[in-house]
Amino acid sequence: MAFFSRIPALLVLFVVLAGCQDKKAPPAASAKPADAPAAAANNAVTTAPTVASTPLSGDGKVGVHECDAYLTLYRTCIETKVPPSDQPRYREAYTQGLTALQKAANGMGNTAKLAESCGMAREAAKSALAKFGCDEF
Repeated sequence: MAFFSRIPALLVLFVVLAGCQDKKAPPAASAKPADAPAAAANNAVTTAPTVASTPLSGDGKVGVHECDAYLTLYRTCIETKVPPSDQPRYREAYTQGLTALQKAANGMGNTAKLAESCGMAREAAKSALAKFGCDEF
């Protein structure tokens, strides 16, 4: 039962951590400055489709209306507005949050607390994803 009391904090933590992770500096390039634009263009071509073409796991459903609505909005934002370079951390937060919610929903008889937790997570996501223009929350 202690796990279920931590759901609100876990969901908010997933959203906040996704938005606050520092980007790692790319390794120093050994290419000549004249080669830098070509190298950057080649890198963009190879990395962007990989991120965008990797579907998020699961069906995104928990069985609690508030949670399903929150997860749908979060997923839509990630897939349509978050730049490919930022998507991996938000996708990871989504997947972890979905897994935690599904476990909680399967173990709870009363879903009112879970619905409340998803409302809190939605508010946290609203703030964290506003910088990408995700104003549907």
